[in-house]
Amino acid sequence: AYRAHLLEAPDDTAAWVALGRLLVGPMADHAGAEAAYLSARRTSAGGKWERMIGNDLIDLYQRMGEGGRLQVELARFASLNQGTREGGAAAQQLRGMKSERHPPSPHGGEGDRG
Repeated sequence: AYRAHLLEAPDDTAAWVALGRLLVGPMADHAGAEAAYLSARRTSAGGKWERMIGNDLIDLYQRMGEGGRLQVELARFASLNQGTREGGAAAQQLRGMKSERHPPSPHGGEGDRG
C-alpha cells in the first residue's frame, strides 16, 4: 500500500519513513529500508524529519554492521544537530568508533593508520 501511494505522492516524507520502518522491522529488508529512508531524505522535509531519518539510518547501519556508512551518517547527524544532546551523542559515538579503529600505540605515539 505504501509503494502504490508513493507512486502518486513521491514527496510524502511520512510515507517513506513508514515504509522504511516496515521494511527494517517485520520484513527484514535492510536494502529496501535504506532506499526508503534515502528517498525520504530527498523530499527535503528538513527539521524533525531529517533528525528522524538520520536516527533511523544510524540504527539501520548499526544493525547491518555497516561501519563506513554508519560513520558517514553519524558525522552528518552530529553536524546538522550541533549544540544538541543528540548531536553530541552522535559525535561522541563517532569519536569512539575512530579510536577503536586507530588505538594509541603502546609506545605513546599515534595509532597505526595503515
